[in-house]
Amino acid sequence: MCVEDPIYINGITKRLYHDIATKRNTVATRVERAIRHAITLMFNAGSNKTDIFIESFGEKDSMTNKTFIATFTEYIRYKS
Repeated sequence: MCVEDPIYINGITKRLYHDIATKRNTVATRVERAIRHAITLMFNAGSNKTDIFIESFGEKDSMTNKTFIATFTEYIRYKS
């Protein structure tokens, strides 16, 4: 969604989470928590792809949901 519409990057908590929650019939707080959990699991897994991501975009400890989503969005745009 962020790749298709950059406005989502500036409205992560109020727009992105809400729109995902609406599509998935849940609430925005659960979406936020699920994304945070997925990011944590990815970094804790320690795969080669995770290591490449950390090398390219910075340390995992300082990465918030917004930072991760924005960084990954730019990565996808760059690769496309």
